[in-house]
Amino acid sequence: MENNSIGQYRSHDPPKNFAVRVTFWKVKPGSVIPTNRYQQNIELAEEAHELVDQYNKEEEKEEIMIHWQEKLFSSREFDHYNDPLNCISALEKKYHDDIQYIKSSQGDRPNQRIFTYIDSDTAAMLHEFSQVTLSESEHQNVLMDKMSQNRYTGSFKPQAKLNQAGLRRRNIVTNDPTQAMKSNRIISTPVKVMKFMVDVGSTNSNGVRIEDERVICTVKINANGLIVIQPDIEMDEIYTLETYHETRSVYRYQIEHASDEMSKDEKQQESKLFSELYNRHAQLMASQIGTDMALLPKRNDLFVYNFCEIVLGRDFEYDSLYVVYTLDLPDGWYTNDYESLTGVTHRCSMNKNKMANFSYPFQFQLQYTWPEENPCEFIKWPTLFFEVYSLDSWQRHRIEGYGYCQLPDIAGSTCFELDLWRPKGDSRNDEIRRFFIGGTPELEDTSYIKDLHGTDEKVSKFFFKTVSTGTLVLRINTALQSK
Repeated sequence: MENNSIGQYRSHDPPKNFAVRVTFWKVKPGSVIPTNRYQQNIELAEEAHELVDQYNKEEEKEEIMIHWQEKLFSSREFDHYNDPLNCISALEKKYHDDIQYIKSSQGDRPNQRIFTYIDSDTAAMLHEFSQVTLSESEHQNVLMDKMSQNRYTGSFKPQAKLNQAGLRRRNIVTNDPTQAMKSNRIISTPVKVMKFMVDVGSTNSNGVRIEDERVICTVKINANGLIVIQPDIEMDEIYTLETYHETRSVYRYQIEHASDEMSKDEKQQESKLFSELYNRHAQLMASQIGTDMALLPKRNDLFVYNFCEIVLGRDFEYDSLYVVYTLDLPDGWYTNDYESLTGVTHRCSMNKNKMANFSYPFQFQLQYTWPEENPCEFIKWPTLFFEVYSLDSWQRHRIEGYGYCQLPDIAGSTCFELDLWRPKGDSRNDEIRRFFIGGTPELEDTSYIKDLHGTDEKVSKFFFKTVSTGTLVLRINTALQSK
């Protein structure tokens, strides 16, 4: 039976509806020895034909339908449990009562050679034992019996490396395991087993009964609805079984699926229930995820997603810094959230190394549309402007620097280090006012950092005085989407 195919199925219906039909018969010599000596032109002895006629008169075929966990007693079990002195446990007493009921209602067993071992029978577990060593005296112990229904879930870990002395760097043995480690080492999935057996024993010439019980089918159903059947009942094969007693006997058997089919009304009701279940699941997922999903870009559109972070600022003159950022969109660019184009960070103090770690994240979702009359036009990318301010405990407000960068035009992560500057006053009084009361000169239009807003006119900045200040570190992760 070990070489037979294994069928695996999954069902959420109650296993009590599962049933099979087992047909078991003995191969008669008449199927091997031809009975028509004239057609085959074979001369057979008269004793052989008498043997054929004797076997033809015998009825050796048995067909029975068996349901899930239905107990059918063998002749040995029937005689054993019939005696009340052999029944001690509650299960044995139940079997005794069942046998008495069978005798009173039917007179004898309804089955002949076919019988079953159900999950409550210890004999069913004995057939699960397989040797793990080469010793002939190996037998199933308590540990094997306890672990028969468990599945080990721990993954194999690589072997610890050895140092130069040849010793392990760490101890791989847990001397004091916790209760969680003990309980999580294995996962126990409840499994019920049922075995279909045949009794092919015989009585020898000395009148001694030779017991021979064979497993013809094993069915396992776990709590998750997984059904494992060996051999597979959907193969519609006829299997052969041989015995080697005083006389060689050959048997054949076939196992077929015999569960009751659902009626048309039951199928419609089940289909309706599954449809309602799937609709409820879809509604639940829609309520958790949402239905307002982002649309794909059109043919002439480019979607740009910028995930930015102001990492840090360093080497500024005064402490308690904060940053104001503004994104300037050229023609052809737009966004659905214009409020996100400008923002202010939190106030951050510098450490001993004159570094202010902002770690301030912000993002933009932009869209660019190529003009239809000139689809190959050069794209002017948006510019990100920065203004760094300081505000101390005396509410003295100072500008610490201006800077800008252009958004990356390639996907990926880009890091910028912007060297900032600030305007310088025309006289010493401006610097004195900056030191005592704050309020240094500032730009009226921040686009003057790069060029005048809304014009391509070249402007001379020769007479504009500035002072180099600190550095602002910026990281931008860019994702592009288009057709």
